[in-house]
Amino acid sequence: MVSSRSAYVFLVLSVATLALILRFHNLGYESLFMDEIAQVQFYGAKPLEMIKLAAVHMQPPLDYWVGSFFFLFSQSDFTARLPAALFGTFSVILFILLAAKLTSRKCALFFGLLMALSPFHVYYSQEVRPYSITMFFLFVLLVVLEALYRRDEKNVLRYILLFVVSLLFLLTRALAPLLIVLLIILFSLLYVCGLKIKLIHSEHDGSWRKHVVISSILSLAVLGYLPFFLNILKGSQRYVNAGADISLQMIVEGLQRFNPFLIWRSYVFTVEPFEWIFLALTCVAILAIIRERLKKGHLVMVLIAFLFISTPLLHLLIFQTKSDYDFRPPYAIYFFPLAFLISSYGLHSFFEWSKRKVSQPWPAFIVVIVMLGLLVPQVMALADFKTRRIKSDWRGVCQYLDNTFGGESLFIFETLATQKAWDPQFWGFPKYYKGQSLGLSLQKFAANFERLKNYPAQPVLILFRYKNCFLHE
Repeated sequence: MVSSRSAYVFLVLSVATLALILRFHNLGYESLFMDEIAQVQFYGAKPLEMIKLAAVHMQPPLDYWVGSFFFLFSQSDFTARLPAALFGTFSVILFILLAAKLTSRKCALFFGLLMALSPFHVYYSQEVRPYSITMFFLFVLLVVLEALYRRDEKNVLRYILLFVVSLLFLLTRALAPLLIVLLIILFSLLYVCGLKIKLIHSEHDGSWRKHVVISSILSLAVLGYLPFFLNILKGSQRYVNAGADISLQMIVEGLQRFNPFLIWRSYVFTVEPFEWIFLALTCVAILAIIRERLKKGHLVMVLIAFLFISTPLLHLLIFQTKSDYDFRPPYAIYFFPLAFLISSYGLHSFFEWSKRKVSQPWPAFIVVIVMLGLLVPQVMALADFKTRRIKSDWRGVCQYLDNTFGGESLFIFETLATQKAWDPQFWGFPKYYKGQSLGLSLQKFAANFERLKNYPAQPVLILFRYKNCFLHE
């Protein structure tokens, strides 16, 4: 049935519709949490000013520009998260279209369904942070590269599109997209070197020129992004040791601190609850890639495997060299699209191999068992995810304070556990609290005790824990 074009289009649209419903469901139900509010507070600034403001958060401005445009129509929590939901939905569509070229339509649709149901992908498609947009433009970049790898005809428009897409991808997040583009350039140059010294047999003479052009275009995109990146380094020291220059000693110290477990933690966080199945399918995919060598139709899979292995290693090394902060799993947001692509190729390769080696109907039976082993836990994980409150309920807290203590009180804020030198900033109050109460931290209250000891309003202590609010009278 999937072989029919009309049936295939119908199934793609069905999976996309499911993805859209899941990402729109309760999109504005929970209030924005601290990081989201910190980003939204910059919406409405002028485009050039937004570049500097986004740099304060160690981010390029693209997601901030997009969010500001949507805020022109409404400033609700639903509207703030709407771009992420749309980027997430279109990511599912792009995955299916790309995976169908690399594997089969059936395999692409199945893994597209898994992606639509993924709690990880749903969560980051409902967050006002530059995660969903990064995954979307990574898929767009891979789709453009696949078209260039597969076709030999010269098409200037495709190369222009490659430059535009690469630059937009670079403008989604500060470091990870830059590493991916640089690694793609390295991959293309290694491929050219292999062709030139005859280590790789190519059936198309002169194909190395195309990869030189691709490397050049990507390099131009990096140069276009460089002013933004330098502005980010200048605008924030949050994840960069202030005044520290790269030196041999820093690199050695970074290598000493290098912890591969952090990569595994990011991978598990991305693809749970079936990290072990995906890992097995990844191994199968790598074996299939080695067996197929660098055939024209498989070159993009070689690139995906190369990025899947090299990007987290390089990312973690650079991060730990220049920062003392924890390498949080979502920083490696590229794991999700790369893991789904390489795992889908692994299942497809296993099915094709088993058809040649094992008599029917065992290959299809084994694949069905694997699919059920993936689909059932995913549905259960999504059902559990959808029944939980994930974010701090700033809206509910402010409503409770207003209803309980009236519009004029003295709110004293303090944290149960601080993030190093992080000072408690209660981002939710300016957005959600409509009363006239005075609010200040416990430290500032102590410093101004003499002035405030006769303050007529009732004092209320509010204890805050990262990502959760607790109220105590």
